[in-house]
Amino acid sequence: MGIWNKVKNILTVEVPFWVFVLCFLGLVVVVNIDTDIPEEPCNAVGMKLTGPDGETILEFTIENDE
Repeated sequence: MGIWNKVKNILTVEVPFWVFVLCFLGLVVVVNIDTDIPEEPCNAVGMKLTGPDGETILEFTIENDE
């Protein structure tokens, strides 16, 4: 049971406020990093027209080959 007492001691130790603040600010910085990758524009547009019963009335796709 020695390992369980060590785990309990680790979990019940009071954490200084400045450690919490540093971890919180680090989390804010990591979350706010702009990691958006620009996507290629879509070269096809599709449209589907359905009736009230869900049957397809008209469906087409316009593609732009560049």
